[in-house]
Amino acid sequence: MIWTRAILVVLAFAFSVCYGQEGAVPAQPDMTTPRGVVERSEKLLIALDFDAFAECMHPSALARFKTMMWPIFELIADKDTTANAAALAMFGLEKSDSGLVDIPPGQVFANFMRGLANFLPEFKSAMESSRSEYIGEIAEGDSLVHIVARSSAAAGGTEVTEMEVVTVRRYGEEWRLELSGKMEGFAQSIGQRLLKSL
Repeated sequence: MIWTRAILVVLAFAFSVCYGQEGAVPAQPDMTTPRGVVERSEKLLIALDFDAFAECMHPSALARFKTMMWPIFELIADKDTTANAAALAMFGLEKSDSGLVDIPPGQVFANFMRGLANFLPEFKSAMESSRSEYIGEIAEGDSLVHIVARSSAAAGGTEVTEMEVVTVRRYGEEWRLELSGKMEGFAQSIGQRLLKSL
């Protein structure tokens, strides 16, 4: 299970980057700056407020996440077993006579995160213990910024520290988080493991 714990800690890094030292996150971070949206997102993750965290994600990232995960959830919904019903419930999904009940991309993402936190204590622990130190940012044009931070998190007695890059994209007058490659890979891995186990 050490591999699973390490993956959970890495996943926590993929989502949690803060600007400044521990305790320096403002009460109401401003989402009109790249740094502000990342400060807000870390605060929400530590609080395990996945619905509000999903609002920090760029709509195109949420749509990509749903496109990636929805076919897996549909395959789970196709089988009428107790285990499959439990898996759908874990991710806040419902089945109707015509198949899986469609929900917005932000809700798919929030339900996925909440399901992991409720089902895997190591994931929840990693989220709650995550801390980051702002290093800097690199602008790529006017609408894309890459944030660099040193992150640490612990789960199951394993603590990991590493450098992270989080990408944010302009969304109107505000900024939103992009989906990291690490998160995409982890979500697909979780989905495939679910399919194999059910």
